[in-house]
Amino acid sequence: CVDALRLSAFWHKDRDAKMAAGPLWDFDRAFASADERSVAWMARVVANPNNGIWRANGSDYGTDWFNKSTDAVGVQTPVWWDALFRDPDFYQQYIDRWEELRTGPFTQASIEALIDGWNAEINPDAAIRDVRRWPANPKRAYSSTITKLSYTGQAAEVRRLKDFMRLRGNFMDSQWVGRVSPSVPAGTVTPGTAVTLTGPAGAVIHYTLDGTDPRPSGGGPPGAGVLTYTEGAPIVINATTRLRARARNAAHTALTGLNRPSTNLNNPLLLSTWGGAVDLRYSTDQPPQPGTLVITEFNFHATDPTQAELAINPALTDNDFEFVELRNIGPASMDLTGVKFTTGITYAISAESAVTLAPGQYLLIASNPAGFAVRYGASIPVLGPWAGNLSNSGETLTVTDAAGSALINLTYNDAWSPQADGGGATMTVVDPASPNYNTGGNWTASSQTGGTPGSADHFAVFAGRDTGALLSGVPLAGLPDVPAGSPPVTLAWSKTSGPGTVTFTPADAAAATAAFSQPGVYILKLTATSGAAQVSDEVTVYANHSPASWLAAHPGIGSLTDDFDGDGRGNLLEYALGSDPSVADAGSPVTAARENGHLTLTWKRLRPQAAVSYAVEISSDLMSFHAASAGEFTETILADDGLTQTVKATDTTIAGAPGKRFVRLKITAVP
Repeated sequence: CVDALRLSAFWHKDRDAKMAAGPLWDFDRAFASADERSVAWMARVVANPNNGIWRANGSDYGTDWFNKSTDAVGVQTPVWWDALFRDPDFYQQYIDRWEELRTGPFTQASIEALIDGWNAEINPDAAIRDVRRWPANPKRAYSSTITKLSYTGQAAEVRRLKDFMRLRGNFMDSQWVGRVSPSVPAGTVTPGTAVTLTGPAGAVIHYTLDGTDPRPSGGGPPGAGVLTYTEGAPIVINATTRLRARARNAAHTALTGLNRPSTNLNNPLLLSTWGGAVDLRYSTDQPPQPGTLVITEFNFHATDPTQAELAINPALTDNDFEFVELRNIGPASMDLTGVKFTTGITYAISAESAVTLAPGQYLLIASNPAGFAVRYGASIPVLGPWAGNLSNSGETLTVTDAAGSALINLTYNDAWSPQADGGGATMTVVDPASPNYNTGGNWTASSQTGGTPGSADHFAVFAGRDTGALLSGVPLAGLPDVPAGSPPVTLAWSKTSGPGTVTFTPADAAAATAAFSQPGVYILKLTATSGAAQVSDEVTVYANHSPASWLAAHPGIGSLTDDFDGDGRGNLLEYALGSDPSVADAGSPVTAARENGHLTLTWKRLRPQAAVSYAVEISSDLMSFHAASAGEFTETILADDGLTQTVKATDTTIAGAPGKRFVRLKITAVP
């Protein structure tokens, strides 16, 4: 950019805020759009002892980068800019940021898409009218490589801009060691996943498995505890791991790729032997499913700050004490990376937060963590801040997973509890696993003023969600809620009803397994005792409800091939879709649609699926079908009530692509 740094960079700072850059000026004279001075995609070291590093073409000293200009023109680049880039750790952050952006917004494809989007908003006639309106200001003549090309017309100018950005980006890439590439992207993986790393030629890869930076402060050689990667050797992921890696080339000695030292510069060269960091979090815990992650408490209308609280921070308001409490009520640990609030408030749990919730564990998110600490103390861990505020009158809180599928939709109303509406209490769930979770009768005011964020409000126990299961090894996920200071709690599982016997292992723990002597419907009870207090809760388990046992539970409906209620769904289909064979259903059991150009199928299936299989099949002629592979369809679970799941399968091929495409759902009884 012409006049960069000295004339085109504006800095500002609000009171009690950090200094920020922007808005930038001279965008109209950047990216090869002005003259020789703006086409310096190859801005380079100049052999002049009075100038530092990275000089643009020509004599515009305003484009000296990272250094002080001390020749006759005077100091053009601010002293503080030079001082920042003489700090090796600040400079490394600059490198890290560039190399991170080059994997996302700064890829050539992303840049060209942005340029194309802007260009689509401009009528091609605008350029002609502009030239006619300003005939006294013709375009300058260019002589550098990028501008010697014969660019004529708007489309050609767009091409020239893309060419410049490509050349400049590639040139910037060549200045530093480069980044490590993993064979497996970060995210959820199965235990035993093998990850290999690839680095730039001539570099050695150093890494850690606890998320610490392999590069020491100052940029020297790696210290003790940093691992050195052996080319081609797998790093096996058996548990949730944060792998952080960098490439280091001790022979990298020049900024511009000349790879030779220079002795004719007063200012020392800016060097880094380390490439940008890759921060990879691999989780062996699965993401949450609908019904396993719930909101258990929230403070939507807190009381005003007290005088004591205002003495700590006079700027506090009641909104600074808002919080939402999440809890894992499922049977297994869950990885919350990418989980986000999308309505009501806005907040996303990042990979850097590394949040894994064990069964029964709570997570707090606060509107203002610092304000939360003033009222509740600093010992309670919280995430935040979020954007927005919880409505005092009520609204819908939506929580989605990393893919955008809904996990929680809670529509609350201040009429549910006057005490929680500015009266000092918080809104607390009665039964987190209730099918009436989203109704006012399942919510109450907290028993303590200010609530009990991160812990139980009252003594209770939850036996878990109703579920379908196999005969043996059925996981039970009970949850005792025990307020702080309560007497020790003992737990006991028992059978309330069912056709056979049940063996619990162990029988005195919230998390247990159950084995059933025969198929059928069982009601199991979990009892918790604390001192003189005793509470219990029940859960329904459909134990290995095979087609045969299902037919036995519905006498008189005939065989699996019959259609007892005459609704066009045979008994096998009624069984597989979890519907009632004695009640006629209207409409198709499978919904087909086109969403964003892709074919989708949505249906309900049993959970688990031990006695029946579900397969999406594809055909181009309605004569020959084949089962869709994992790459041809993606599956999303829209709802899960423990007994059935609502599933949407999405075709990865764009509808309307060459050739015909038909899809169907095939359901088969497993022998």
